[in-house]
Amino acid sequence: MAELKVQARNMNSVSVRVGRCPIYEAFLSIGLDCGFWMQGLCTNIVLPSIGATLRRFDPKMRLALEKYRESAEDSCLLRISR
Repeated sequence: MAELKVQARNMNSVSVRVGRCPIYEAFLSIGLDCGFWMQGLCTNIVLPSIGATLRRFDPKMRLALEKYRESAEDSCLLRISR
């Protein structure tokens, strides 16, 4: 299960820190180079899929990656906005 924490919030957006990512942990468990594979996977598949799902609820919603996880101890920062 993902570990999420709201970092900042205003009238138009919310920034969420992803501390524990099941996809990242799965890649680590099979010995894949997470830095190379995960950034491509998240940027090209995972985040666009989540963004498309959000737009089905509200066509104005957008999902953006503000900071990519650089290590297992690090976290990602996502922004959801209207």
